[in-house]
Amino acid sequence: MVALPHHAFSFAPFPALRIALLFAAGVTCAREAGGEPVTWMLLFGTALAAYLTLEQQHRRHPGRGSLLRSLIVYSLLLFLAGGARHALHEATLDRSSPARMLASHSWETAEVSGILLQVSTSSTGRRHLELRIDRTLLSGGISWQQTYGLRAVMDSARYARLAPLRPGSRLRLRVTVWPSLEGPRNPHQFDYRGWLRSRGITVQAGADSLLSLESPSGWSWPRLRGEALEQVDRIFSRPTAPLAKALLLGYKQELDPSDRRDFSRVGLSHIMAVSGLHVGFLLAPFWWMLPWLRTFRHGPAAGMVLTVLLLGCYAGLTGFTASVTRATLTGGLLVYARLYHRIHNPVNLTAASALIILAADPSQLATPGFQLSYGAVFAILLCLPVLRGLLPARHRYRAAGRIFATSAISVLVPLALYPLLASYFGEISLAAPLSNLLAMPLLIAVVPTSLLWLALSTAAPKAGTLLNMPNDYALASIAQGAEWLAAVEGSWMRTPEPGVLLTAAWIFVLLLLSSLRHPRLRWKLTAVCLAAACLGQARGLQRSASVPPLTVIFFDVGQGDAALVRTPAGRNLLFDAGPGEEGYSSARYVLLPYLRATGVDTLHAVLLSHPHADHLGGMPDLLESLPVGVVYHPGQRHDSGLYRRYRETARRLDVPLQALAAGDRLRPDPALRLQVLGPRQTVTDSLSREAPMEVNASNEGSLVIRLVYGETSILFMGDAETPSELELIRRYGGMLQSDLLKAGHHGAADATSSPFLRAVRPEKAVVSAGVRNPFGHPHPATLERLRSADVQTWITARDQALIFRSNGQTIRRVAWR
Repeated sequence: MVALPHHAFSFAPFPALRIALLFAAGVTCAREAGGEPVTWMLLFGTALAAYLTLEQQHRRHPGRGSLLRSLIVYSLLLFLAGGARHALHEATLDRSSPARMLASHSWETAEVSGILLQVSTSSTGRRHLELRIDRTLLSGGISWQQTYGLRAVMDSARYARLAPLRPGSRLRLRVTVWPSLEGPRNPHQFDYRGWLRSRGITVQAGADSLLSLESPSGWSWPRLRGEALEQVDRIFSRPTAPLAKALLLGYKQELDPSDRRDFSRVGLSHIMAVSGLHVGFLLAPFWWMLPWLRTFRHGPAAGMVLTVLLLGCYAGLTGFTASVTRATLTGGLLVYARLYHRIHNPVNLTAASALIILAADPSQLATPGFQLSYGAVFAILLCLPVLRGLLPARHRYRAAGRIFATSAISVLVPLALYPLLASYFGEISLAAPLSNLLAMPLLIAVVPTSLLWLALSTAAPKAGTLLNMPNDYALASIAQGAEWLAAVEGSWMRTPEPGVLLTAAWIFVLLLLSSLRHPRLRWKLTAVCLAAACLGQARGLQRSASVPPLTVIFFDVGQGDAALVRTPAGRNLLFDAGPGEEGYSSARYVLLPYLRATGVDTLHAVLLSHPHADHLGGMPDLLESLPVGVVYHPGQRHDSGLYRRYRETARRLDVPLQALAAGDRLRPDPALRLQVLGPRQTVTDSLSREAPMEVNASNEGSLVIRLVYGETSILFMGDAETPSELELIRRYGGMLQSDLLKAGHHGAADATSSPFLRAVRPEKAVVSAGVRNPFGHPHPATLERLRSADVQTWITARDQALIFRSNGQTIRRVAWR
């Protein structure tokens, strides 16, 4: 092919970067749009044929026009290659996944045998055993030999009766196979299935009993990792050992949740995720030896062997996590370039490592670790040289320049990663530049020397412990500093998830910063940034001129109720808070992630239909996490620890509790009316512990509320049953008419009666019920009544979370996936 002039479209000087971006764009398109692998392969084949044809034409008739056409089709070919690779990868997983094969055996017992990889403790106190299974015995004597990752969940009491389980041991367990893992059932909910798949786990089960245990024998990475974790306990003090395990080996299971929160809020959570930072610390002493190795005949080859051994051993000890694999591959490419005098443009090499990883596993593109690690590296590689150019030439590569570079990176990385940090964590650290500036010099010394003393302690335990004392003190100081800084007001802030437009504008601003030394590219990117700003202003004007909608989201909280109403004036009303039990609440895992991601920092009112646990369970966590203006309730009391904890939390935080009864009216928004239709009477409310308590709060005492916005209305029935429905018909008759009905009592047979449906005449209905709940909700008879009344019905157990919007004229469902 004829070379293009420098100013024309070209894949130089960063060919790997441009190829990786096109490939990643194809992966993203395939993930979002879907499509069969055959379709993607046909498109790829067509593009390949077109490219080969254009290449032949260009060889016969060289010219700028033919070359440009070839480049355009070549770019399309790379894009389609990414889409086809993702489609093939997903199809292979679906076809060969053990989860798919075991789906027909859900809730059946099985015997499994495999190697224990690690043991962790969940927030509920249960133990998670991660195993690599190589033999499965199913019911009926079916023996199945295939290797797959299994997470077996065991209660702590049963685990405590066992002998200590060490990684590398061979276990034989009797387990109960759980149903196939699902993706998020609510918007902005943590993708538990994706996270497990990134760890190589495709099946979950309950561990019923341990049938046999063989101690670790022979050589294996899990065994070495287990021994390394034990050595950390020996050379570090008890308070510091959990942080040292996370820092050195990526083992975060023993970290206290409060420590994780503090490190996240001061911008130091990255030091607990073994990644490029740690590989860089490990390679730093070896890096300066590379020029010396080049002076020997076989020095470069020896250097590569040493690099592979060094990085391979460290990757094995850390469990071959995706982040370490990425950093190891990039580090190995950089060392190769330095040893063999190859073109060692770090941007190109980093992009090449990303391309290799995506070609092997396209699903990595969607993982936070991949996005954060490569986002940070590219921000440094592209923007730091520009910032360093602001220094006088005589200081750039001396002590002042190194201090400036360290300070600049501490500021640059958190700023560059703002869209990702806001999307994944809902908060950003304002103290990150300061905390990184103070912590990094310590970590540069702590990481490599701690690993050295860790190896030494296997032969001389006392010497390793003694030499490691300064590192132990340094880590303790970092932990105490993070705890203190996180408690300082203003060190961090919550932030909503940025939209597509803001994220795109943010990326273009970073690209503009990186192109300041290239006038032609600089002005192009400036024009793009200005266009994005104008588009943002236009969208803002359009929204201000349009009628603001009413949005209602019915969360899938399992067997319970929770719905959020966002009013046209920006008020946030929560109807019930979902279920909760010891160690779990729907607020923590469903409601709060959505509220934080969408910028909801205040609940102006919570309306509790009644104090049963499936409606009240999330209240304590909500009250502790967000300001709540007022809690409305039907006046019922309940004799349960959850109820008492909710009341005590409300009293401690000075949140007013107000009882409602039929006939009350609420105006939380000038455009909105809340009509309280039930219950007919309330119990006098009091926060006094000595107040009389109604032990058995009944479904019949549920709050029934009709929300009216413009000409549309929504009826929330709580757990009201047929007797309440008949009473409502007697009192209100045709005034019950509503467009959308939140069916009472999770679609039970004793609710949503035919007379009630004739009075309400809903067009749409939502039934909130859990998957395979023990009550059989919704009852087939209830669904038949809704079908006979020609009501379009959604069930959260089947349809997951549901979002509806009203413009005051009609109510329509909005897709969130």
